[in-house]
This record gives sequence, structure tokens and C-alpha cells, in this order.
Amino acid sequence: MLMLNSLIMQDIRIYIAEQRGETSTGTHLVRSTLNYGSFAAPHREAIGRLQQVNNWEVAPQGTLDLPTNKGTVSLLI
Repeated sequence: MLMLNSLIMQDIRIYIAEQRGETSTGTHLVRSTLNYGSFAAPHREAIGRLQQVNNWEVAPQGTLDLPTNKGTVSLLI
């Protein structure tokens, strides 16, 4: 059990919200925790199969089209 806990703890990362990348397109605001679009930071690379962690804010009555690759799972809240 100790070995399993050690493996799990190796993948834990804490990101400060104020250090996210931010892109505004007029009708959308995207805050990126990991590298996305024009936001690139060496310590914000993908974590294994987790490629994106984004917070999308859309203007009222706006729509959002998300480009995805085959085999992508998106969770919208």
C-alpha cells in the first residue's frame, strides 16, 4: 500500500489560479491551467493523457465551439 500511495503522490501538482494563461476573443474568455493556444509555460505541460484544463466563459446568448481530436472527452459544467 505504501508503494501505491507513493506513486499517487508523485502525480499531484498544485497550480495557482492567478498564474493561468488568459485569452479573450470578445465573446469568450479562456483561462488555461495547462498550455493551450498561445499560452505556453515550461511548467504547465500536459500531464500524461490530460491535455487541457480550461475555464471557458461565454458572453450571454453566446455559443461555444470546441475543437477536439478523435478520442477526446470534454466535461462541461
